[in-house]
Amino acid sequence: MADAKREIERKYESDDSGLPDLTGVGGVADVLDKGLVELDATYYDTADERLAAAALTLRRRTGGSDAGWHLKFPVAPGVRDEIRAPLSDTVPDEIAALVRSRVRCAELIPSSGSAPPATYATSWTPTARCWPRRAWTP
Repeated sequence: MADAKREIERKYESDDSGLPDLTGVGGVADVLDKGLVELDATYYDTADERLAAAALTLRRRTGGSDAGWHLKFPVAPGVRDEIRAPLSDTVPDEIAALVRSRVRCAELIPSSGSAPPATYATSWTPTARCWPRRAWTP
């Protein structure tokens, strides 16, 4: 069964190479060092990159606390909804149906070409937890 989340992304630039102290920023509940998280992801699209053209992102991620299938689609500028499904070897039917409801496609394949790399590994350290400013119900 899929789970839905709303993602609001804001990007900021800093002159420093490290994360600034966020403890005094409004909306920050606390700052924790949870260590390094290793993630591996494979992105999927059609051969003619229809998902990328429609601003959809489909990935299969392993590692971390949110391993599984993630489908992200735009709601408004800087706001995306994310549908998550448990980890499996193939695209879950529920996720594939949502993709096909937004773009006409026959086959989803690992991305290549100008789309994101088919597979990549990354590491990050989660450090801040923010209280939501407004409740959201999918």
